Formats: sequence, structure tokens, C-alpha cells
Amino acid sequence: DFKARPATAASVDWDNIEPWLTLNEEHTSVDIKAIIQEITSRAGWVPGNSLVVFLDSKIKNSRMRIGWSYDRLLAMAPQLEVTYAPSEYVVTIDSDPIKGVPVTIVMVLWRTKTPL
Repeated sequence: DFKARPATAASVDWDNIEPWLTLNEEHTSVDIKAIIQEITSRAGWVPGNSLVVFLDSKIKNSRMRIGWSYDRLLAMAPQLEVTYAPSEYVVTIDSDPIKGVPVTIVMVLWRTKTPL
């Protein structure tokens, strides 16, 4: 139902794609955060909703690539890698109980690769 789904206004160019010649070879797309942001900013979006991403070549006779979902083996499922960094990180510390003790504040960024 590709044509029935609402498309985003956001898009990204994925130029200079190397040939996909090897079966089961992993490929990483360009940054699609503008597309994901547009979807998650839609009215009615709530955490836990499903998300479908389509690759669509808008240029005829392009070097189009086709990626397929692999539904029978979890290890072969498509993966969405999300790198999250809060835009603002505020820490409040009551220093009275720890006067004279050095305090180190660490902000941790993490990457996760979880099958969809």
C-alpha cells in the first residue's frame, strides 16, 4: 500500500550509491532525521506508533536500489539506528551534603541498533 500512505514533504538525496552486488550485504542510508521528525511531529503521533520508511527513486533510469524486509529471521530484519542527544541537559546539585567533595557530571550519548 505504498501509494495509499501519506508522503512527507521532507526528502533527502542519496547520491553516489555504490552498486549493491552482494546478497545479504548491509547498507547504510544517508541521514533521514528530517523525514523522521516530520512524521513524529504529525498530529496524532504518539510514542509506540509503527513507522514505515519507503525508498523511492523519483528519477527515471536512476541506479535504483531495492531493499527488502526479511520477516523469517530476526537477525536479518531491517534495523533503524537512532542516535539521541537531548537538546538541553540540566543538572541541579545540592552541594551542602558534599562540601569539599569534587563532583563530576557526565552526559552520555548512546547508539542503539535494535531490529524493528
